[in-house]
Amino acid sequence: MKLALQLVTYNGAEYLPYLFSSLISQKDRDWTLYIIDNASTERDRIRRVVHEAQKELPVVYLETDENLGFAGGHQKLFTMHDADLVQLINPDVILTPDYLAKMRAFMEVNETTGSAAGNIYRWDWEEGEPGLSNVIDSLGITESRHGSISDRGAGELKIDPAISLLGVSGCLPMYRREAVEESSMNRELFDVRYHTYKEDVDLAFRLKRADWEVGIVSDAMAHHRREVRKGTKREHISYTSQFHSFRNHWWNLLTHTSSEDMVKRGWAILLYELAKTVYLMLMHPSIVFRTVKETYEYFPVIKKKRSWYGTRTR
Repeated sequence: MKLALQLVTYNGAEYLPYLFSSLISQKDRDWTLYIIDNASTERDRIRRVVHEAQKELPVVYLETDENLGFAGGHQKLFTMHDADLVQLINPDVILTPDYLAKMRAFMEVNETTGSAAGNIYRWDWEEGEPGLSNVIDSLGITESRHGSISDRGAGELKIDPAISLLGVSGCLPMYRREAVEESSMNRELFDVRYHTYKEDVDLAFRLKRADWEVGIVSDAMAHHRREVRKGTKREHISYTSQFHSFRNHWWNLLTHTSSEDMVKRGWAILLYELAKTVYLMLMHPSIVFRTVKETYEYFPVIKKKRSWYGTRTR
């Protein structure tokens, strides 16, 4: 099966040498890496690192004059190739040498799997170099009774294998093109209106509704440096990040929460959302007001999506 790698950059040039080194070391090198730079202020540094990588890697590189966001950047790259398998890569990940080989082999054998990821652990800077750890970053994403989304095992050394998965994290997912296009009203990877945050959750809901399976390839290992993690204080998270996270979560709830869900656990969802909204009204009221305004503007599309996804079955 044909494989394409996609990388969206927005600054973070210090991560790229470690990422590219891990890609050069891959046992499976039968792929092309598509990169888009989202109007980085570090563009000159990124260009230099990419130029060096192009000496050893098949790279297609382009730049935009505006920040398309994670969703917009990857959607643009998704339209540039016809690969059967699409591996999304964050600048701050480091892959073990057999990661791509094991992921491709898993997807080729498991034809009903629409999305998959390996065992992703954390790394942090140690004296200016990546310090790899055995602390879990993500072993898939889960949905709680009250509708919150979290990375399974995040910050832990062990996991509860009985927890069911909604999908895989956007930091290092592999998707099957057939599954993505079949599960989308517009045959798109991501809804570009999401810009950043929770677009991977939207796709996870879409794939689940169409009965595509989720795979975790336990012997494919990688590391990810997660700056915003459980326990991170809100004052250390940018306003833009908080806004997109809050708004996009609303959009996912409105699009994918079924009538059956509301009967079974609507009270838990509403209480949880009310508590979050009250908190933000006290701390950052503009996030709530802006979310309400943009949700009102986007609601006709949400209704159309809700109706379409509600009828999807394979």
